[in-house]
Amino acid sequence: MRRNAAPALASAATAMPPLPFGTGDAGWLEAIGGGLATARDFGAEALVVSLGFDASEHEPLGALAVTEDGFTRAGAAIAALKLPSAIIQEGGYNVDLLGRLLERFLTGWGG
Repeated sequence: MRRNAAPALASAATAMPPLPFGTGDAGWLEAIGGGLATARDFGAEALVVSLGFDASEHEPLGALAVTEDGFTRAGAAIAALKLPSAIIQEGGYNVDLLGRLLERFLTGWGG
């Protein structure tokens, strides 16, 4: 069955709330878990993952404090839904670290 997130369901279709400055792994992973629960409850048949490495603790903007392990755990949590997924890498300005963070995320994903 094909489902379409109508405009009235936009908040359910985009399920990552704003987080307070300085949020680390625990709060970030909790928010991801909430988004995954929303996708599961909605009956999503596929995911578009906006993978923002600007959440890293090593980002010059310093908004969030997600560790490499946090990215690994996020990859595992999202992959556990076993849905077809498109991963869009966006955000992340510490270019020396982007490859390592992607590797950690994909390791969690199962790669």
